[in-house]
Parts: sequence; structure tokens; C-alpha cells
Amino acid sequence: DIHLQKWVNRLYHENGLSPKTIRNTFQILSSCLEKARKLKMITENPCEDVQLPKRQKYKSDVYSMDEIQKVLQLTKGTPLYAVSLLGFGLGLRRGELTALTWDDVDLENNIIHIRKNMVVVNGKPELKLPKSESSIRDINISGAMQYELAMLKRKQSEDGVLFTKNNYVVKRRDGLPYNPNSITQ
Repeated sequence: DIHLQKWVNRLYHENGLSPKTIRNTFQILSSCLEKARKLKMITENPCEDVQLPKRQKYKSDVYSMDEIQKVLQLTKGTPLYAVSLLGFGLGLRRGELTALTWDDVDLENNIIHIRKNMVVVNGKPELKLPKSESSIRDINISGAMQYELAMLKRKQSEDGVLFTKNNYVVKRRDGLPYNPNSITQ
């Protein structure tokens, strides 16, 4: 239908919505109209011939080694050092970072067990199981990573935040866990 095509074009060209957002919105409308067609409320689905904007290829913004070293240097001695160290060093997701406890870190055998994920539910962080079974995994860590984590654990213990409220590896200065959204910010 010409009206739907004009609407999609406006969303893309005038409103600046991404092709993915337009596709998601359009899919809802198309599903509703398809149901109406099946119920014989309309004779055809007007969404069938509408041309959607082409999907944009995802281009990741990867840090250089110099940028990673700079971030690690700038965060050393702050609560965000664990985020930087584990994020860059092991590629942990933000929910995995914020859910990681010292119980998950086996410094004797150089293994980190990923068993939990922190998600935001109604604006509050909540522990859940990872989305997929393949997300539950053990990660071998290098001797350098083991050393850094041992130093971090010692510092947290000396600062009195290690087991005061919890034993999260990534935590704020007051010992409480970060909201995963804070990691992104």
C-alpha cells in the first residue's frame, strides 16, 4: 500500500530511525494485519509489497592495544579496574562482570567459572542464570591475570569491602555491586 510505503520512508528519511527499528515496528504491524486477513476482516495484507530499508552491517568499534593499555592505567586503583581487566582480558559481558564473585574465581587453578548473569529488572540489578547453556563456562586465566586478580582481592580485603556486603569482584567503593547499565555508562 502506498500509504504504508510513505510511512516507512518518513520513518527512515525524516525521523532518522534505523532500519532495524523500522523492521521491528513494521513486523508488529504486519503481524496484526496478517491476523486480520486470516480472520477475513481484510482481503489482503497491505504490508506485503512494502520495501523496507536495507539492513546496515554492524561495524564494531575495537580498541587498539595502546587504548586498552591507557584504560588499564587510568582505572588502576579504582573500582573500574576490575571491569577493565576482566572485560579486556577475558571478554566478559557486562552482566557476567557484575555477577562475578570471588567464589567463581579459582586463583589456585587459574580458572574463572561463569555461572551467573546480572540483569536489570524493573530498574534494579538481579542475578539470573545466563541466557544460554553455552554461556555457562570455565575460562582459563594466565599467570599475569591470576596475579592481578590476587592483588585486587588483597586490596579489596584491605579496604574492608571484600566481604562486608557481598563478595563481588566488581563492586563500587561502598562494596555494593554495580548495576550492569553503569558499566556501559
